[in-house]
Amino acid sequence: DMSWENAMLEATAWVVDQDNNAITLVSPDEINDVNVNVFERYSDVAENAWYQKFVSHLTQLGVVQGISESEFAPQRNVTRAEFATMLALADEVDLSVYQGITSFQDVSENSWYAPQIEWAYQQGLIEGFENGLFYPNACLTREQAATIMERYAEAKNSRVLEMNRYELNESVCATLSTSEV
Repeated sequence: DMSWENAMLEATAWVVDQDNNAITLVSPDEINDVNVNVFERYSDVAENAWYQKFVSHLTQLGVVQGISESEFAPQRNVTRAEFATMLALADEVDLSVYQGITSFQDVSENSWYAPQIEWAYQQGLIEGFENGLFYPNACLTREQAATIMERYAEAKNSRVLEMNRYELNESVCATLSTSEV
């Protein structure tokens, strides 16, 4: 029997039902990635790895891919360009609109990541640095990831992350402490 706190930590996603003022947690165990078994595809992703179902799910959606046909590199840091790319792919953006455009001095118009970064910039998800640079190959920090995700949630009018408040139904509220709500 899993507590609500653990269920929220283990959830792959939250589905918000505004009409009924409720959140449904989607567990990674409920994900059936019949088309993608990353532990068979990538030699460095074990079948019992805690992240295997998440990687499988995002691979199936086309949001992430390996660094080669047979390697995912789960312990490798994510670059700023890769994170912008993941967001653009998750949002299913038509990147052709952003081809050949760059707002940052260190992002070449012809680089593989230029359209994704320009999309994220024009959406207000990223700002770059005061010196006019983006540093696309720098590792994304946790603070940067949190800031970008908060901006993404706000841009999408997400009630899940908006101002860190959740509107839950009464039975869920009864099981959570005030500090968790």
